[in-house]
Parts: sequence; C-alpha cells; structure tokens
Amino acid sequence: MAKPKKSAAKSKKKPAAKAARKPAASRRAKKPPARALSPDEVRGLVKPPPNYLEIIALFVSLWSQFARYIRSGDTSPAQMKSKAKKSDKSWQRELALQQKQDAQMRPVRDARLRLEADTWSAFLNLWDIAKALFDDHPEIAAAMAPVLDMMTNAPKAKKKTAADPTPPA
Repeated sequence: MAKPKKSAAKSKKKPAAKAARKPAASRRAKKPPARALSPDEVRGLVKPPPNYLEIIALFVSLWSQFARYIRSGDTSPAQMKSKAKKSDKSWQRELALQQKQDAQMRPVRDARLRLEADTWSAFLNLWDIAKALFDDHPEIAAAMAPVLDMMTNAPKAKKKTAADPTPPA
C-alpha cells in the first residue's frame, strides 16, 4: 500500500504586522455604560442651579486664598475643577445629541402635525354637516349624542409645541 505523500513543510514566517495600529484610546478597556437612573433616583438627586458651574469656578478661585481654613479630605480645588469640567463636557454632549435628535425628528413631527391638522379639519367639516341634520333627523342626533358630548366637554386643544408632542388618545 502506498503511503500518502506528506505536504511540504509549512513555513514558519510570522504574520505581517498590521499596516495601521489602533489608536491608544480604542485599545483601552472601555467602561460599561452607566446604569439608567430610576425615576425615584432622579427625584432624589441634588438639583444644582442653572449657573452652578460659575458658582463653582468662583468658589474654587477663592478657595485657594483660604485653603488653610477650608479643607476637605474628599475634594481638592483641582478635583473640584475637574468635576466641573467633566460635568460641563457631559452637558455639551447631551446638548449636541439633543440637537441632532431634534433635527432628525423634525420631518416626522411636521408630517404628524400636518396629518393631525388635515384629519381634524376633515372631521370638523363632516361634523358641521352632521349637526345641521340634527333638527330634521333626530335619529342622527341620538346616535351622535356621545360625539356631541365629547365635543362639548372636550378640553380646548392647546397649541402643541415641538418640545411637547402629545400622542392622540
């Protein structure tokens, strides 16, 4: 019986180095995203005033003058500056994302507003026709009584703003 031939010895070359290495930032282990806060946790957070970053900046600049009196084992002036800077950067990221989302939502929101207005306008035209028939056709008036009740007791529609879209009930 013939033995199968052995293939040529494999070369022991090292694989070629990758042409471009990933930047150091992408090689670092990334933190997992923070857990979302529950509504109770959000309510329990301390709410800073709108100008809190200005207040902190002023305080830190004055803190250095009185460092011998104002001491904290937890936070130094540099740490406080760093926290304020991170907080401001986080706010800027959120604002940029909000603007991007608003821009993406605008066509959808505008289409919805046009459709709602068209639908309601068509309904109001038909409703005027139906109401005109109530005197001559009491059966129509009786059947439309729930609609009449909803129309007379309905809260007045306020103008919707882009920030407050309320879905139809």
